[in-house]
Parts: sequence; structure tokens; C-alpha cells
Amino acid sequence: MTMAISVLLGLGLVVWAMMPLFKKMGFWVTLDDQINALEDHKQRVYRNITDLDFDFAMGRLSQEDFDRIRKQFTVEAGKVVQKIETARSGEMKARIDRDLERVMQKQRPLAEKKEKMVKFCTECGAENPAAAKFCQNCGEAFA
Repeated sequence: MTMAISVLLGLGLVVWAMMPLFKKMGFWVTLDDQINALEDHKQRVYRNITDLDFDFAMGRLSQEDFDRIRKQFTVEAGKVVQKIETARSGEMKARIDRDLERVMQKQRPLAEKKEKMVKFCTECGAENPAAAKFCQNCGEAFA
């Protein structure tokens, strides 16, 4: 019995340790996750306002408490909506552009390295290894 529990616990730990390897990679996921988290927060605040209205209608809150708490929730909702709009507007575009530029900077050395590893024939335009003395396609001699 304890052996089975040990095996299950061990498997659980292995799965937990490997979970990050199976998550989607890339910055696009994090951008979507940020907006989704803000949307969830907005829905929670709206539910809180609805619950507060119900509690006040049922006579569970005084007018002063209702006004004070509702104002706090309304301010919080406004901040969350503003963050969502900001994330979807120009700042998000700027962040995406920065992320794309970083990706392109990582890929530039690979492209430059590939260009150094090949040469193109001036006659037919075929791609050849950098060490080739003749074009593999048309046989033209390289200078």
C-alpha cells in the first residue's frame, strides 16, 4: 500500500516538474494572459458591485457604507478597464514591436552566418556551399 502511494507521489512530482516544458512558449502567450487576467479581475469587481447592490437592497448595509464601498469598487473597476484599454492600444503595439525586434535580433546572426556559408552563382543564381569552386547547377567557375 505504501509502495503504491510512493509511486503515485513520485509520478506526481515528475509531472509537476515537467509541466513548464509543455507550456506554450513565446511572448504572445504572456500578452494574452495579461489581458485575460485583467478581464477576470474586471468581472470580479463587477460581481462585487452587483452583490453590494443586492446587500443594500436587502437592508444589510447602511447608506454611508454602501456609498463608500460602491465608490471604492467603481474606482477599482475604472482602473482595471483603463489597464485593459491601455494593454489593447498603442502601448501594447509598442510592446509587441519591441518583442518582435528582439526576436529579429536573435535571428539576424543566424541569417548572416548562413550567408557566409553559401555563395550564389552569378550565372544561374543557384545556391552553393561556400567552399565550392564550381556551381553545382551550371558548372560556372567561381572567382
